[in-house]
Amino acid sequence: MGLTLADASSHAFEPAVFDLIFSRVGVMFFGDPVAAFANLRRALRPSGRLVFVCCRTAAENGYITAAVRAALPLLPAGAVPVPGPDQPGMFSFADPARVRRILEGAGFSEVELTAHDEPMRLAGPGGAADAADFSIQFGPLTRVLDEVAPALRSEILAAITETYRQLEGPEGVVLPGAFWIVAARP
Repeated sequence: MGLTLADASSHAFEPAVFDLIFSRVGVMFFGDPVAAFANLRRALRPSGRLVFVCCRTAAENGYITAAVRAALPLLPAGAVPVPGPDQPGMFSFADPARVRRILEGAGFSEVELTAHDEPMRLAGPGGAADAADFSIQFGPLTRVLDEVAPALRSEILAAITETYRQLEGPEGVVLPGAFWIVAARP
């Protein structure tokens, strides 16, 4: 087992050495996904397997979008960039037909997408503020909040906290997560 930190589209991986390549919610950010997956495929043994988890649509992923919806009224128009469906981003692999085109274009076969719904627990009971703190550590708001005035950041965090208080249930702040589990062969 090993870990390599590199550009997946250009790193000179040793050919045909890996049995498995796995990614958890990372491949959607490849700048050139066909090139990246083609390069990764070359690193797989002929009997190897690629498996990754990626997000489905924004509408299905409240664990990401609830905080954004709470923050938007307080931000200037366009402050939270919304990438197009073919641009790198959290939801760029939401369309299963696009995922298949990318993987088949990179030389993979036997592409399988399995829908997986997973409630995402952001915090336990009474933890709306903790959930708000957590939710700004990833996703579309992270960079935006790094660039706003401290007073506006506090106001946004309060709005997110209030949203989570309203959504909180007996198990805490638990919001929908919707993913594809994708598997393919070289």
